[in-house]
Amino acid sequence: MQEMETPSRKHTRIALRFVAAAETYLADRDIIQASEKLWGTTAHAIKVYCIARGWKHGRYAHLLQAMRRLSEETRDDFWSAGCWRHPRMLVTWMAEQT
Repeated sequence: MQEMETPSRKHTRIALRFVAAAETYLADRDIIQASEKLWGTTAHAIKVYCIARGWKHGRYAHLLQAMRRLSEETRDDFWSAGCWRHPRMLVTWMAEQT
């Protein structure tokens, strides 16, 4: 009987697949696709962290909140800066402001 994949392992597997795809796109000089895959890698890595912390992670707003919390916890703007690298995060943030 096959062992069921945990959500953390699933998101880790997807993140690693995106990294491999990004490397291929970079080798082909397709920067746009490479950046999309790297964003996907980041999103799935954040989801793994959320799962470990018991935080919600099913929506872009949840990922935005998690990145803010990570920035506060680590005192590093790296995580909050990462939110702005994807248009959906910007749209989510704008919706929160209104």
